Amino acid sequence: GPNLTLDVSKATPNSLCTVVALEIKGQPIVFEPPTIEAPADILVDKLMVKLVTPSKVLSVHYTTDGTEPNVSSPIYSEPISIVGNSVVKACTAYQGKVVSSTVSRKFSKVEPSPAAQLASAPSPGVLVEVFQGDFNNCSELAKRATTAGSVSNEIAMGTHAKDEYVGLRFTGFIDIPKDGVYQFSLTSDDGSMLLIDGAVVVDNDGLHGAVEKQGSAALA
Repeated sequence: GPNLTLDVSKATPNSLCTVVALEIKGQPIVFEPPTIEAPADILVDKLMVKLVTPSKVLSVHYTTDGTEPNVSSPIYSEPISIVGNSVVKACTAYQGKVVSSTVSRKFSKVEPSPAAQLASAPSPGVLVEVFQGDFNNCSELAKRATTAGSVSNEIAMGTHAKDEYVGLRFTGFIDIPKDGVYQFSLTSDDGSMLLIDGAVVVDNDGLHGAVEKQGSAALA
């Protein structure tokens, strides 16, 4: 429908209370764009994409070839299967008219990183290296020599949880049962990073409180 404009008096109704309350009868319809939800922006085989609308009375129209959606575009009703390079664009409509801006998300099909070729099965656990110093980010660990090393069955601070001026580096292998895109997350206080084959997968670096960051990698 047409826009509704409300004119409010420039004079203050009450010098002690300047708040003007607006009461609306019924449920208001908020015209907002949809949200494009997917576990990652990359895929190896197939990826399912969801379009979430802020209101049940709004319809979502979308395209998967990068063209601008309109009311003639398909109406979203179930998760979209993406099997190759794609740009998903979507908008919301009401009573046959587009009522939101367009949102967009690009998805890329990639080849998974090949598995490591080992002469024999690796030993269980991960190598833990300890670095002493006042660090602002993870890259500074490389400037220091390790002060201790051990093998652990988990990636955790362990006995160093309450230590100050210490950094840990964990090195090991992960078992990938099948080719695909895998999600990883890191929660740390302060910084942390996850690298696989030298490539950064999760960047949670820097000085901060307990924060969780996520990332994805295509692995074989």
